[in-house]
Amino acid sequence: MARLLTTDMKKCLQDTVRGRESRSKASTRSALVVRELMNSAGTLTHDGWIHGVGMLPLEEQCRLLDIPHEKLPGLAFRCQPE
Repeated sequence: MARLLTTDMKKCLQDTVRGRESRSKASTRSALVVRELMNSAGTLTHDGWIHGVGMLPLEEQCRLLDIPHEKLPGLAFRCQPE
């Protein structure tokens, strides 16, 4: 069974996907390396990139993937669709 990611791990992945320098602790980055979401150089693996993008808001996901984002009128969502 896959181990859950901590809040710090999620933030580190999101920051890295966004191209920001992560201020995460070495132990957080080490845990991501153990989970094969990041390599020892601090670069995201393919799976790490997928996890990081998947945690972003839908509009930001679309921008990163270079696909159009449309809001459809008349749909009643009570939460975030992503």
